[in-house]
Amino acid sequence: MTDIEILESTYFDKCTIKRKVKSKNENTGVTETVEEIIAENVKCALSKKDVQTMSSDGVGKLAFSHLLFLNPNIDLQEGDTVEVSSMGKISIYLASKPFYYSSHSESLLSYKERA
Repeated sequence: MTDIEILESTYFDKCTIKRKVKSKNENTGVTETVEEIIAENVKCALSKKDVQTMSSDGVGKLAFSHLLFLNPNIDLQEGDTVEVSSMGKISIYLASKPFYYSSHSESLLSYKERA
């Protein structure tokens, strides 16, 4: 087993990656922006990271961000829409630019909406 396969065996979530691309409408001849599915039913891991922040009035608060772990061979790009199914719930995020390791990629996600 490769490092990628070993790490992937710990992923229990699934995701669909969509990207906005330009496409020419054959009927009208007009170029439109459409959302295209890049990959679906991809094994992934959704993680939450707590971040402590301090407000201007000196009161601390706790926020969190989402981090997506994927096979490094999956084509994820900054700005892609990622629909993650985790524990039976689907959430929709926007992806940041992935950071690649030999065994996986990591991308911060911005919450977009719940499906």
